[in-house]
Amino acid sequence: MTLASMPGEHKAHDDAKLDHGGLWLVGDYRGVFMGTPFSGHEVQGFSAEKGKYVSTWVDAWIDTPMHFEGDFDAATRTLSMWTEGKDMATRKPIKERHDTRFVDADTWVFNMNHPQPDGSYAEVMSITYRRAK
Repeated sequence: MTLASMPGEHKAHDDAKLDHGGLWLVGDYRGVFMGTPFSGHEVQGFSAEKGKYVSTWVDAWIDTPMHFEGDFDAATRTLSMWTEGKDMATRKPIKERHDTRFVDADTWVFNMNHPQPDGSYAEVMSITYRRAK
């Protein structure tokens, strides 16, 4: 199954909080996609040594942790992270780009982008997060 084959809205919950002395954002993501339960876990923070944001992600669909590095663009309020992943359809290695745009204090938009044959990147999934009140 490819991400592009999952059209429509899917409901999920991401319980994210600053933890471990405020150094790490820890998130547990749970939902149902195409009638199948899905869960993921992320730990994200800033590495002073690397001068970059870093993250590790594991979920119910992958058997190898994904490690990300990236930068925050203050002008666009976007965190762009890169990882060496696998295309879900072909299982071939790809370099994914994940962008998270912080719209306001209660909303952020996440986009997963895959490389295209011409070297550009195309969005394959988008998630809008809204703080529960």
